[in-house]
Amino acid sequence: MSRKNTSGVCALTGKHGRFVRCHLIPKAVTRANVRGNFFIQAGQGMRPKIAWDSWYDEHLVTTDGEALLAGYDTWGIEELRRLRLIWQSWDQSTDLASSVRVVPGCPSFGLRVVTCADPKHLRLFFLLNLA
Repeated sequence: MSRKNTSGVCALTGKHGRFVRCHLIPKAVTRANVRGNFFIQAGQGMRPKIAWDSWYDEHLVTTDGEALLAGYDTWGIEELRRLRLIWQSWDQSTDLASSVRVVPGCPSFGLRVVTCADPKHLRLFFLLNLA
């Protein structure tokens, strides 16, 4: 049974409307490492299937809910790239050693301190994507 073109109550706005395909985690942070690889999407009561660009739900949000999410996702991904917290933003670099503070007593672990442009906005980005 296909869920496409169904309608219901949006989990984000609480309003009734037509559901749209909603990525559970933004595509920008869930691309396969190797071009052509895929993800497996499965769940209780559904058969496993291939997902080419991350996991999604077609029965979660409406067009209005997705538009609201898109604003937070766009800003959040741009901020994470600016802070070089997404692998793709590292360009050709393979090391960020100059910005890492080594944990005393654990030389193989380190912490990076970053300054976010708008911490409240970034917090909402994470809450909407990790809830």
